[in-house]
Amino acid sequence: MGVVINVSYNGVGDSARKFVESMIAEGVLGAVRAEDGCLGYEYFISMDDPGRVLLVEHWRDESSLDAHANSDNMRAIGILKERHGLTAAIEKFLV
Repeated sequence: MGVVINVSYNGVGDSARKFVESMIAEGVLGAVRAEDGCLGYEYFISMDDPGRVLLVEHWRDESSLDAHANSDNMRAIGILKERHGLTAAIEKFLV
C-alpha cells in the first residue's frame, strides 16, 4: 500500500519560498527524489500566503517512508526548516 504525506510548512514573509530554494540549491530535493521508493516529492507555494508552502510526498510503501524519515536527507531538511524558522503540520494518507 502506498503512502501520501502532505506537509504544510509555515513561516514569516517569504521564508517558506526561501526554504524551497535552499532545498534545490543545496541538492536536498534531488537527493530525496532519488531515494528508493520515492514516487513523488513536490512543493506548492501558496498564492494567498507566501509564508506557506505545501509539500506533497508519495512513497511506494511504509518501509520506504521509514527509510526516508531516518535518512541524512531528512536531517538536512530539519536543518533547513530550522534555518528558515518554519513550523510544519503533517497529514498522512494510505493509498
